[in-house]
Amino acid sequence: MEKKKKKFEPNAFVIIFGIMVFCAILTWIIPAGQFETAFDEVTGRDLVVPGTYHQIASTPVGPWKLVTSLFDGFVDAADIMFFIVFASSYVYVLTKSNAMNAMTGAMLRKIGSHDNLIIPIFMTFFAIGGTTFGMFEETYALIPAFIVIAITLGYDRIVGGAIVYLGISVGFSAAILNPFTIGVASDVANVPLVGTKITIFRTVAFVLFLALTIGYLMHYASKIKKDPTKSILYGHKEDITGLLTREECMEVEFTTVHKISMLGFVLLIAILVWGIIK
Repeated sequence: MEKKKKKFEPNAFVIIFGIMVFCAILTWIIPAGQFETAFDEVTGRDLVVPGTYHQIASTPVGPWKLVTSLFDGFVDAADIMFFIVFASSYVYVLTKSNAMNAMTGAMLRKIGSHDNLIIPIFMTFFAIGGTTFGMFEETYALIPAFIVIAITLGYDRIVGGAIVYLGISVGFSAAILNPFTIGVASDVANVPLVGTKITIFRTVAFVLFLALTIGYLMHYASKIKKDPTKSILYGHKEDITGLLTREECMEVEFTTVHKISMLGFVLLIAILVWGIIK
């Protein structure tokens, strides 16, 4: 009897640390350099001054600096990390208390067999946030909630994560008023931030990008629902606490307590998003 070869599947932390080591090695190889920057009153940010690039003394990263950079990174990203952990914990509570299943069941009773409509509806919502006021990292904590909903509807984790991540990414990339992309780029390129023609062009580009992304994800979701074996995650054991089937969710009553719990989650996200933006 032949022994089945064990497939090499490195942990995500191993991959991230490997990338860090690789980048640290590059600091010993690639010459260091920088641009001069100047404060721009229009955007309120320091912008790069073209043509000012020059080489500077290299500061290669050694083993000790590599280790301490982990701590520095945690400190710099503390606000986003806290937001993700806090909101993800709330999603866990909603799942354990059956509020998430109750809300999903109420939604299914409303839309019936057209449950695939959650893909364009929520992707459009996230895309609008990304294309207007630059919402992005704030949505990461919502991914667990949509993964639960997607699996309940017969899709896989990829569909749930993509509803959030692809929606926000399309809006951020094909932005209409995003101050973090359009605001800076308009000033650098000497293009008006707003204007009839340029706004129409951006809007058309946004709609086309979003429509293409929604169409692709709906096609993938439909394929997975018809044949779950076509998912690249097929065979992966779901370990989500309190996960119910579609039929079981539709039988769960959406009580007042559940509604208050979900309202609290919405308010939590809104307050944290506002706080991060400010």
